[in-house]
Amino acid sequence: MEKHTANQAAVWRTPERLPVLRGWAEDGLTREAVADHMSVSVERLSKWIRQYPEIAEALSHIPAESDYAVVQALHRKAIGFKVTVQKNVKCKTVVYEGGKKAEEREELLPVQEEIYVAPDLRAQSIWLENRMPELWHFKAQPDGENEEVQSGVVVLSAVGETPESGEAEG
Repeated sequence: MEKHTANQAAVWRTPERLPVLRGWAEDGLTREAVADHMSVSVERLSKWIRQYPEIAEALSHIPAESDYAVVQALHRKAIGFKVTVQKNVKCKTVVYEGGKKAEEREELLPVQEEIYVAPDLRAQSIWLENRMPELWHFKAQPDGENEEVQSGVVVLSAVGETPESGEAEG
């Protein structure tokens, strides 16, 4: 990599470039990946983080916020939720004069509709695996013929069943 000067660090401290750094942090890029995108060494980036508070701030707390947002979205998807959507409904108006149709109009009117999004089984599985791994972890089962070969069958422990005993508590 070429030698980087304070002027090159200044480029990354501009109002145009700091949002790029924040975006990379929000995307969950590691320090190594950010350094690679900036075409600098990890050591150089670490030095800039220590030297320039604006770079440090752009790369610091945002991954935790992104992680929290993902956890919230995963939880919401795992339990199901309601969402309000706007749709257009065609309304037809017919005007009668003297018993005969005189005029007919159609118009689109916006309406709000609440839709229930059902819980997602995969999101539930991910949530349980990560939040309660002692009860909900994937266990590959041997295929019976060769104990070393895994069949690809996945068994989840039932609620209340301990991994050690294999029996339900209660």
